[in-house]
Amino acid sequence: MPRGPQVGVLLAVVIWPARQDQARDPAPGASVATTGPLGPVAPRVAWALLWAGLGYLILQPASRAAGSVSAMLTGMKDGEPGWIASLDSGLARGLARGLAGHGTVVAIALAILCTAAVLGIAAPSQLARIGVLAAALVGLAIWVLQDFGAIFTGQGTDPNSGPLLVAIAAAFWPRTTAPGIEQADRA
Repeated sequence: MPRGPQVGVLLAVVIWPARQDQARDPAPGASVATTGPLGPVAPRVAWALLWAGLGYLILQPASRAAGSVSAMLTGMKDGEPGWIASLDSGLARGLARGLAGHGTVVAIALAILCTAAVLGIAAPSQLARIGVLAAALVGLAIWVLQDFGAIFTGQGTDPNSGPLLVAIAAAFWPRTTAPGIEQADRA
């Protein structure tokens, strides 16, 4: 899984505002990430590498082994507050019963969401929104499944990469302009 500091650097780079002399009228469907100093291509390449890499890691044998997710959840509940330990136990039991021996199904489902994120960002804005939502869902799932970065144990140092993945997804959300606003700004 991507680590928080590396994802944080990527987030900082894609949301960095363009200098005034670099400012230009954004193309239809442009996002905060694609109108910054890196231009429209470099952030999309970084996005594709991030989500393709995550999809690749999800499909590795250790991630798709039968019981791997439920074993991870069971092992993480120690030291967590009661409500998170209960969440871990319930998810672990549900996954163990409902997906017994089907770790590959979970891995493929998450990899499909990562693929939707990669492909969606190159599509027109309506389809790009689907890719961005897929990415946000994966980021949220990672955050919940990793116990919110163990911040409630008193030993966690950061909330983990999940919220950062969601924030990066938000930076790629295609902008919309209400009719009439653009003309009023130029007058």
